[in-house]
Amino acid sequence: MNNYAYTANSTKFIEELFGNFDRNIKRLESFFKVNIVLRDNGVVIVGEEDAATKLIEVFGKLEQVVSEGRSIDLQAVNYALEMYQDANQESSAGNDSIIITSRGAAIKAKTLGQRNYLQNIKNNDITVCIGPAGTGKTYLAVASSDTKFLQIILLLFFHKNSFGFIDMIVAEQMQNR
Repeated sequence: MNNYAYTANSTKFIEELFGNFDRNIKRLESFFKVNIVLRDNGVVIVGEEDAATKLIEVFGKLEQVVSEGRSIDLQAVNYALEMYQDANQESSAGNDSIIITSRGAAIKAKTLGQRNYLQNIKNNDITVCIGPAGTGKTYLAVASSDTKFLQIILLLFFHKNSFGFIDMIVAEQMQNR
């Protein structure tokens, strides 16, 4: 076991990192199987090199959260760990792009929720998604749709205020194919 130092850019990050009753640090220690000790304006990680390197990567993500003015709680730590695990799975799985736009930009999931949503669209005939405005629900649904289903998806979005007729409209669209 070796010692690896991480120097924070702000003392606010260190305060947020430890959290109430050191809950955040305890969660990170148990996940990476290391010990984390407070030193000056940073922390010392006591553990294996591989685990320390991975933990420093997660520290960078969490420090970015604090620099954006948000606080770090146990939920944020768990989310960062899930994103870290997903990033590792993604790098081993390859490119998760849904489609490439005419300008060459790849459309892909940016959050765990979006990734789960796209997996549900891919694996199920019908997927219902409810969430706040601006989170990419319609954008991802249309981008991931096959051209033959695009009309049905758009039809559902345009007729969302008249749900009583949705079944009939979809049935008519299916018969016309």
